[in-house]
Amino acid sequence: MATLALVGGSNVVNASVTLETDLTSQFSALTNYQNWTGATGYTATNFCPMVVVNGLGQKQVCEKYEGNCNSTGDIFYQTVTGLTAGTYTIELYGGAAYTFGRGFSSEAFAEGTWNAGDKIEENTGVELYATTSEGNYGGEIPIYYATNFPDGAATVKIQNVIVGSNGELKIGMSKTSKSTNWHVIQLKSVIATVDGDETIASLKAKANALLANATYANVTGSERTNLVAAVNATPAEETVEAYQAVISALNNAIAAFETVDYAAYDAFVAEKAKALALGLAEADANPGDAVDAADAKAKTQTIMVAEYTYVSTNFPNGVELGTWTTTGETATNKGQHWDGTDTSTYLEQLNRGGDNPAGWNASSWSIGYSQDVLLPAGKYVFKVAGRRSSNDVDLVLTVKNGETTLGTVNDFPKGDVGKGIDTNGATNYAADGTYANSNNGRGWEWRYVRFELSEPATVNVAVTADAKKMYQWVSFCNATVQTDSEDNVALMEALVALNDAKTSANLTKVTSNIGTGVFQYNEEVNNSLYSAYETAKTNVDNYTLSSSSTVEEINGLITTLETAISDYQNQALNAPVVGTRYYIKVATEGHEKLGNAVVINLGSTSNNNPTGYGFSANSQPNPNMAQAFIFTHKE
Repeated sequence: MATLALVGGSNVVNASVTLETDLTSQFSALTNYQNWTGATGYTATNFCPMVVVNGLGQKQVCEKYEGNCNSTGDIFYQTVTGLTAGTYTIELYGGAAYTFGRGFSSEAFAEGTWNAGDKIEENTGVELYATTSEGNYGGEIPIYYATNFPDGAATVKIQNVIVGSNGELKIGMSKTSKSTNWHVIQLKSVIATVDGDETIASLKAKANALLANATYANVTGSERTNLVAAVNATPAEETVEAYQAVISALNNAIAAFETVDYAAYDAFVAEKAKALALGLAEADANPGDAVDAADAKAKTQTIMVAEYTYVSTNFPNGVELGTWTTTGETATNKGQHWDGTDTSTYLEQLNRGGDNPAGWNASSWSIGYSQDVLLPAGKYVFKVAGRRSSNDVDLVLTVKNGETTLGTVNDFPKGDVGKGIDTNGATNYAADGTYANSNNGRGWEWRYVRFELSEPATVNVAVTADAKKMYQWVSFCNATVQTDSEDNVALMEALVALNDAKTSANLTKVTSNIGTGVFQYNEEVNNSLYSAYETAKTNVDNYTLSSSSTVEEINGLITTLETAISDYQNQALNAPVVGTRYYIKVATEGHEKLGNAVVINLGSTSNNNPTGYGFSANSQPNPNMAQAFIFTHKE
C-alpha cells in the first residue's frame, strides 16, 4: 500500500500510508474506574479536577485510597490488547498524596513539618508508566501533603512508546517508596503513528469481535448498524484524509458500541417475553424494534404500561393475602410508599444493627415471606409492588403447586428514585404524572406472576430476597392474588381467612393445675374442650375445596375453630367454697411501690372502674401481703 508524504504541497505516493492518528477512543474503557485494576472508585469532584479526555469530554478521576502508606509496586494498571503496531504517545493525569491527620507513616513526609498543599517534586518514587514487549517507559510525578489535588497536579506525556506485533500495552501508576496512601489516575490522550492499512484491519477485527460478543447480542439498533457500516467501509482513495475518515468512523462506532446501555436492550427483550407469557397480544408485547438504547428503554416502559392495563382489565378482582410465614427479619416502614403518603406502610429489609443485624449491616442475608392459598380452578395473577437497592440483592416472586413452580419473576427495579407507579397506583412513566418523592417517584414498579389451575389446589405464594454484600435493602407491599372471575372473590377471601385460621391455631393443652380443688381446671371439661379444638383444627387442615363448596361452609369451619379456641382459653376454674375466706395477693402489671402492697379498694374511682373498685399501692402491707375475700355464691 502507498505511503503519503507531503512534498511541495501535494501528496506523493511512496511505499505505504503512515498515519499519525488519535486512538484515544480505543482506550475509552479506561475512563471508567472499574476497568483499572486497583481502583476503588471515583474521587469527589471537589477533591480532584475533572480531566478532559480527547474526543470523550470531561471525565471524573479514578482513585485508590488506602488505610496506610505501606504498599509499593502497582497502584493502578491495565493491559490493552489488539492494538496496531506503531509508535505511541500516551498522556496520563495522575496524583499521589499523603493525607495528613490520619496518623499514617510516610517515608516522604515527617509529621508536623509540612503544610496542606505542600509537595515533593524530586525522587518521589511515584511513576506513571507504559510497558510493552519492546521496553518500559514512564515519568515520575510529584507527591502532595494534602486532602485534595490542584488543577494539573501531574500530567505526564510518555513519548516514543513502541507497541510491537503482539499489540499489547500496559499502562498504570506504581511507587517504590512507602510514601503515599491516596492515588488518582485518568487517561488524557493516546496518539499513535501507525501503518494505515494495519490500523484499519486492527480496528475492524476489534469491531467484528464486539459484534459477535454475546454481551451485546440484544443490541439491534443504530449502535449495531453504525458499527456494521463502519466495518464495511473502505478508504475512498489513498490519501491520509481518506484513511483517517475510515479510522475515525471505526473509532467512533466502536466507542459507541462499547459504551452502549446494552442492559436497556436486554430489558426490552425480556419484557417482550414476559408480556407474551402474561397474555398480551403480539402487537402489545412487541411495539416495534428499538432504534437505539434510549428507544429500547422507552418501549420497555410502554410494554409495562400495557401489562398493567392488561392485568387491571382482565384480572380486575384482587384479594389481599393473609398471614405470612416469615424467615429473616423485615421492618415495617413508611414515608416512601408509592402513594406518596407518610401513612401507608410497606415491608423493607432495613435492619441497621442491634441484636439481629440481618440487613443493612450484614455482609449477606436472606428473607422469605410465604403462605399457602387454597384456590378454586381458574386463571390468576400474583401481583406485588417492589424495588431493591442494586444488582447485589435479588427480590423474587414465586408461585408453586407442591414442588411444581407455576411462575417466577426476579427483575424488580433498582434504587430509591424513579417513576414506575404513580400515586393512583397505576404503572406510569409520563412526565405529567403525579409521583411520590417530590414527583420523582421512589423506584416502585409492579411485577406479576400469572398462573392457571385446572382444578382446585393449594398454591404457595412467596416473596423472597437474598443479598450478596453489605448495605443492601428490598421493599415490597400490596401483595394480592388477582382473579378474572368476580364470582370467585368472596370464596377466595374466605379461603384466605381459612388459611389464616389454620396458621394461627396452635393451642397447647393445659397439663398442670388440673384436679378437683378450688381454682383448678376440671379434668373432664379440659379434655372435652381440647378435643373439640382438635376436631375443629383437623377439619380446617383437611378441608378439600370442591365445586359445591360455599362461602358459608368455609366461614362455618373458621367460626367453629375460633369458637373452640375461645372456649378452651376461657374455660372456668373450679369455684371457691361459699363462705370460706381466701387470701388473694393482687398484682397488676406496671404497678409497683417498694414496701407497699397492691390491693383492691372499695369505693375507688381509679381506672374508670364503674363498680367502684380500683387498684391502690398506697396501703401498708398486712402480714400476708394480701387482702382477704369472702365469695358469695351467684347462679
